[in-house]
Amino acid sequence: MIRLEDVSIVFGGRPLFSGVSWQITESARVGLIGVNGSGKSTLLRILADQQEVDTGRVIVARNFTVGYLPQELHSASENLVFEEALSGCGSARELQLQMESVAAAMQGSDPQTSEYAELVQEYGRLQHLFEEKDGFSAESKTSRVLQGLAIPQSWWQRRMNELSGGWQMRVHLAKLILSAPSLLLMDEPTNHLDVESIVWLSSFLRSYEGGLIVISHDRYFLDENIKEVVEIWNGRLHFYSGNYSYYLEEKEKRLELLQGAFENQQNEIARTERFIERFRYKATKARQVQSRVKMLDKIQRIELPEDTSSIRLRIPPAPRSGRTVLEALHLGHSYDGIPVFSNLDFRIERGEKIALAGVNGAGKTTLLKILAADLEPVRGKVTIGHNVFPAYYAQVVTDQLDLRNNILQEVSAVAETEDETQLRSVLGSFLFTGDAVYKKVSVISGGEKSRVALAKILLKPSNLLLLDEPTNHLDLNSKEILLQALQEYEGTILFISHDRYFMDQLAQKIFELKDGALTVFLSNYSEYLRKIADSPVLTQQKTEAPYHKTKEQKRLDAEMRQQQAKWKKEVLEPLARIETVIAQKEERLRELEKILGDNEIYSRQEHFHQMLREYQEVKSSLELHYKTWEDLTARASDIHNKDTKARRLTEG
Repeated sequence: MIRLEDVSIVFGGRPLFSGVSWQITESARVGLIGVNGSGKSTLLRILADQQEVDTGRVIVARNFTVGYLPQELHSASENLVFEEALSGCGSARELQLQMESVAAAMQGSDPQTSEYAELVQEYGRLQHLFEEKDGFSAESKTSRVLQGLAIPQSWWQRRMNELSGGWQMRVHLAKLILSAPSLLLMDEPTNHLDVESIVWLSSFLRSYEGGLIVISHDRYFLDENIKEVVEIWNGRLHFYSGNYSYYLEEKEKRLELLQGAFENQQNEIARTERFIERFRYKATKARQVQSRVKMLDKIQRIELPEDTSSIRLRIPPAPRSGRTVLEALHLGHSYDGIPVFSNLDFRIERGEKIALAGVNGAGKTTLLKILAADLEPVRGKVTIGHNVFPAYYAQVVTDQLDLRNNILQEVSAVAETEDETQLRSVLGSFLFTGDAVYKKVSVISGGEKSRVALAKILLKPSNLLLLDEPTNHLDLNSKEILLQALQEYEGTILFISHDRYFMDQLAQKIFELKDGALTVFLSNYSEYLRKIADSPVLTQQKTEAPYHKTKEQKRLDAEMRQQQAKWKKEVLEPLARIETVIAQKEERLRELEKILGDNEIYSRQEHFHQMLREYQEVKSSLELHYKTWEDLTARASDIHNKDTKARRLTEG
């Protein structure tokens, strides 16, 4: 348990929190929300003991462990990726070594001595802790977590400092999950994950036995994983029992009550001020006037949160395009001879709103760059339709901005209007308010630069928007404003996003890029997920090339079928068998741990030694099976990659 008592903190000369108290238990499932700058990340750092408070106390119960995932991480560690993740199981591995040492001492000790009895007691204590940590399966758990977070197995033997910040965050997340703390603190955990990894993480968190406090701008992720919302507003914490959807409904009710109380208070203040003004100079009323002046000074004024319901973002209209907005024919691309995708044929028509889906590395950004004429394809061509004016928002936007301008000047350069009030309103929807609009572009953060670039894109008349992760760096309210604007937009949109709610509400069609091929789904995102979950053999047809296969392509097809048969016989079937054996041995290990954890067994020395020997034999056997499982998994991955490459060749 962690308890905050009357905590206050000042940041940049202004109070972030004042007199905050909060008791957090191991069963907590909290979504921490608030506008940017309200202090969410600061509060997580305080709970993680990475930032001191100015006043008040932070009390942490004994044996209550906290794991913290920050927003950004840049590691200089030279550890291998697998070693770094495995270190999250550190306490279990230490316990295992201690158990082995105690077991060796027991075998060399006389069972009739008090020393032996003490060793038996210590072994039981260590084993109980080891069982709690599920230590016998540390390496296999590490493999499963790394796979769940889509960290390529070929990277497991790479150094941490060779990875980008985003991939380092994934490894740190894996390490954090494996450490199994009493309380997980997660600051935007989905920022560097693709949709598939977000789904895996969400599934893991739903079954996690410890507590969770998470900051996230992903509505679906919050709804799936929290049971309480804590909102930071006006320097205080406001508590809502329920998920994020419940919070939205409940907040509306509270705001109505607060608005009523505010109006009543304002009316009372106005009456009091009128009385004071009317009788200020009347001697017979002097005492009453002074009494009311003091009363006004003591009133704790009700404050209303900023009303964002009226903030709207209007994307300027552009001339109507032709029916066919964009057409791709035989499109293919590769990097250093390695195919990314091949032989893509598709058409985008006026008014369509399409989500481009696929795992990280599938080639989504590459395809969007080609469609935006920002990258030349290796094969095929893209034809832009009649009267089409495209606008492209890239994830890396620095080269799209003039660093000499301030924010207001930068958006004014492309906007059709010179009305500063209107421009400031647009910037407000992207979290730039007050004097912030006069900041130089050169000094703002990377996230702020992204928001400026997005504002520029949407202020420039266009009828085709190509958007790569437009919701990055936006809070929940700004996402809603952007979503509403794009829903009302009459032009055509092709976009990439890992925000499932945003995709679900905006997309009317899904382009899935997978294994170098494109599949079209005539549905929204939720329906698309149901289709791919329910049907292992897709009923949707992939885009087909209008050409017959050559003899060489047919030969490659035959080789690929032979490879698949070999894969099944030599890898998939043995892998299934060994997974069954591992499950059986893990179950037996758990049974033996329960037997050895029972104090009565120590009175039967022969039986105890027999169970101990079996325990050590099963554990050693498991380690060998885990190694075989890892080898087969690596081989399956290698064959799959070769299979994918061959299939790309047959399609290209």
